[in-house]
Parts: sequence; C-alpha cells; structure tokens
Amino acid sequence: MSHTLQELFPKMPEKFLANRLDELSDSIFRWRTVKNLRCKGTIPESCFVKISPRKILIVRDEFLAWALKNSSLR
Repeated sequence: MSHTLQELFPKMPEKFLANRLDELSDSIFRWRTVKNLRCKGTIPESCFVKISPRKILIVRDEFLAWALKNSSLR
C-alpha cells in the first residue's frame, strides 16, 4: 500500500477540496468514508482545513502521513 500512496503524492495538490478526494486518489480513498472517520475522530483534524461552513480542504502531506501510519492500510 505504501507504494500506491507514494504514487498518489505527485497527483495530489498540497491542499485540495475534500470532495475531489475520490478523483485524485483514483478511488483508493472515498470522501464519504473519510468524512465519517473524521467525525469519529479517527483521522486527526490536522489533515483538514475548514474554509467555510460547507467547504473543507484536505492537507495532502498530513493526510498521506496518517494513511501510512494507519494499520488498516498496511
């Protein structure tokens, strides 16, 4: 999985709208699932930047670092 995540790094901008996650990750990550994990506190808030009440950015480096550390992705 880490090889796949390394391939995603150049495809993703440093920060991007969360609703583009499916597209930018080739559906490896689904925004719907990530949103639920975020609400449960499974994913650190440092992976996200809220820019308006309904718009959220994902911070690529923080998010992919979390994904590499997450045991369910190994």
